[in-house]
Amino acid sequence: MPRLYLHIGPWKTGTTSIQDALYAHRALLADRYGVNYPAVRPNHWIFAIPFHTDPDRYIAERPGQYVAAKRREMAAMAGKFAETVGAHPTHVLSAEQFFTLDEGSVERMRAFFDRLGLDTQVIAYARSPIDQLPSIVNQIVRTGGGRLSEVLGRLPITNLKHHLSVFVRVFGQDRVSVRKFSRAALVGGDAVTDFLSAIGITDPGGEIQRPNTNKALSAPAMLIADQLTAVAPKGSKDRGPVGYLETIAGPRFDVPQEIAARIAEAFAPHNAYLAEQHGISFSEEELQPNAMRDDGPLLLDNALAASLAATLNRQSLEIRAQRGRIAFLEGLSLLSRQQPEQARARFIACLQHAPDTPQAHFELARLLWDAGETETALQHAEEALRLSPASAQFAALKESLGEGQADLRSGATP
Repeated sequence: MPRLYLHIGPWKTGTTSIQDALYAHRALLADRYGVNYPAVRPNHWIFAIPFHTDPDRYIAERPGQYVAAKRREMAAMAGKFAETVGAHPTHVLSAEQFFTLDEGSVERMRAFFDRLGLDTQVIAYARSPIDQLPSIVNQIVRTGGGRLSEVLGRLPITNLKHHLSVFVRVFGQDRVSVRKFSRAALVGGDAVTDFLSAIGITDPGGEIQRPNTNKALSAPAMLIADQLTAVAPKGSKDRGPVGYLETIAGPRFDVPQEIAARIAEAFAPHNAYLAEQHGISFSEEELQPNAMRDDGPLLLDNALAASLAATLNRQSLEIRAQRGRIAFLEGLSLLSRQQPEQARARFIACLQHAPDTPQAHFELARLLWDAGETETALQHAEEALRLSPASAQFAALKESLGEGQADLRSGATP
């Protein structure tokens, strides 16, 4: 019977590193170890859609066409996965989003795996909230998900007891493995090596590289990121790429001691559950707030942080615009040399840097239509016209593609 390892996270337990490593080395895993890591994307969150109680809401506040596209992608992924079950002795699906599925959704998921004849083993990690909290705050503030004061005021703890109990009830205690996430407890001291060990791979030659993902920001970088959200909120067109924040050196950011102490106290029943049901727990030392730094609090005036944030963001926007323009010109050059696939990649790159470039949407729409991706082509044509409504060229393309798609749906030849 083929085995499935269902990796459910949760958040901030090395999940992205594990996913990126397995995805990057999926050919090696399949050829040498017989492990199938579905290639649709590193994070298999989309696989949870058919089992979710409210799938459209789960896909998340997106326009209807996006929901429809994700539903089709999900169906294709599930179908392809079902076809490959017999071709490999071992399969891995990984997504943090599995962790928070309700019990009915998990039951439907298990029923699907059972119909495929899979022996499913669930793998989850538990991390001390004192170690986890700075990482959570770091991620939220870095991405503009909230101001630092707001985030610190509403910090939750991961409801390990509830969510793990759901998987235990559905799959059984013997099929749910909870591993301790700490440098001392992880095999090899890192999440990737530990996960590989959990699925029976030792990787003695170190061929599977360990990516360095979600690098933590220093305390000064966190303060600048906090001010950046005031200058350019998340999702704003005025917010540039924030990779430069990782280059700002300084002491580590820690959650204030009084907040950490409160979180540690709230974690007590979860720690007891882990000890009783899964044989792991965190010591008093591991749940102690970090000691105050000897050099005292970090001093960075808010006005200075705001000025730095505005300057760095402006430069970031300028660099992004230049990169988008270069990618677009490269795409046009490749088109002139009759290299449509390479041109398509550059137009996509252009839109990643400068999503409001109407001409890139226009060129990409034409290439996608020629490749048979009619719905996505029409979306790009519509976006080009939205960005430049006075363009007769864009209007003509949208009308032409719309008519062609209607003909395809009716069975006629466009």
